Amino acid sequence: MSRKERRDKVEKKEKQVTQKKPKEISIFTVLFVVVLIAALVGIYFGVRYLVITLRYKEYTDKVISYGYNELYNNQKAAATQKVTNAELLKVVLGSIQNNKDISSLYYLADEKTTESSNWYDYSVYLGINDFMDKGDLDKNATRIDAIMFVVKSLENLVDVELGQSTLEIDKSKLSKFTQEEQTLIAKAITLGVISNEDSSLADSELIKGELNKLVISVVEEYATMHHDTTAIGENGEIIRQNVSIVTDKEKLPTNSKEYPYVVDSIEKQAYEWDYQILTERTFKNPKETYKVMGYLYGQTDDLIVRYFNKILNVDYTTITTKDFLQSITNEVTYLLDEQDVKAYVDYVKQHKIKLEGSATPLLPIMYNNGEQYVVRTKLTFKVLSSDTENNLLFGDENNTVKYNSKEITMYVDVPMGMTLNSKSLLVYVSCLAGHISNENTMVVLEK
Repeated sequence: MSRKERRDKVEKKEKQVTQKKPKEISIFTVLFVVVLIAALVGIYFGVRYLVITLRYKEYTDKVISYGYNELYNNQKAAATQKVTNAELLKVVLGSIQNNKDISSLYYLADEKTTESSNWYDYSVYLGINDFMDKGDLDKNATRIDAIMFVVKSLENLVDVELGQSTLEIDKSKLSKFTQEEQTLIAKAITLGVISNEDSSLADSELIKGELNKLVISVVEEYATMHHDTTAIGENGEIIRQNVSIVTDKEKLPTNSKEYPYVVDSIEKQAYEWDYQILTERTFKNPKETYKVMGYLYGQTDDLIVRYFNKILNVDYTTITTKDFLQSITNEVTYLLDEQDVKAYVDYVKQHKIKLEGSATPLLPIMYNNGEQYVVRTKLTFKVLSSDTENNLLFGDENNTVKYNSKEITMYVDVPMGMTLNSKSLLVYVSCLAGHISNENTMVVLEK
């Protein structure tokens, strides 16, 4: 092979190598770009997830604390997840009424229908659902629909009438909404759940973080998770008072983390008194109790008030065994022995006992002492007549309880229980002096 031929052969190989290199570089470049893009996308969604989660963490935690997360289809309140129309109905209606059981809110003509369908029918029955068809339940909900639905639900279920803010939103954006919808938007601004600006009307898909914030803002503003009773009226009606949720850290009790919420109608120290724990292993604090029993707070509150209305208002001139027994039979955990009731009635007549008083359940101070649920309750009564200081209340028998004042105030952790065929908590008849929450010199249980 001549020198020229060898040179040509070398040049040919170099040329081939030169032609191959760009292809190899091109493949590596593409792979690098793909990996880089994937990494950037991953970082973007990771950061987005973290930002959204942290932004709504306070509200998500409260939704879980109140047990409202169970109203979501997957029972998770994860802030980044999208909300379906069915979930919007359940979460808003369930949280405002503090009830997760549709059967207790609405008569189910056909119990075989789906839960989502039942909540839809309930919202139509209330006359507050005109923005979706039943076939839209699985579709993603929008933020603006959620805001208007919350306003309608609040006014319908809590009996409040919101004022209308003067809209400062571009008229071209408002023109997309009916006059009724514009009214709802104006009320939502008054409520404080949206701002009075164009961006508030964005028809974006709703995420759970936004809905969590929306419902918590409403239920805490109107304390809808709380059921507060003050007394029985002259005609037997329950008299209630307006309360507020305490959010100021300086006004919260030192153990506030043990409660699902704190209301201003209960003195701070009442939250801080020790629990009467019987079995440590199965004890549940008020926050844990609320998750499983919160839906019963309303009826439990009423039942305690009605029970003690009978117990704290006795009159030796009118009391009879039959009437007294009948008046409390439906509010106690077990069938009362007529002879025990007769013994108390005879005692009242013998000692000319006449009492006048009332009870105030201090919900959410309700916990499981390891063996039964108890509700901290404030009892106040006057001794209008009596020739004895001992055993004035039904349940004191078999003990010696001395009442050292004519006007008694006592805080009692009232024992409650359920019967086999009941879904309600009922009062367990016992000596109340043995369940006093704090030191009390007015009431002494002698041993």
